[in-house]
Amino acid sequence: MIFKPTNLDGYDDTLGIDRSMIVKYVEQGDSVKIVEGKYQGETGLVMKVDPNNVTKPNVRIDST
Repeated sequence: MIFKPTNLDGYDDTLGIDRSMIVKYVEQGDSVKIVEGKYQGETGLVMKVDPNNVTKPNVRIDST
């Protein structure tokens, strides 16, 4: 994957990175949509992110 950083002033080069190195980043309080599993298609709020297991944040599903 090739991309060009937009937040580095004066840096005009492109960078290459392997797709397997890219992960989604969420923080407590972020709104998310579940894309896979039992609750697929539901939206929720990230309640907690365990620093030892960042791949599975604790999400509360919006029941409204």
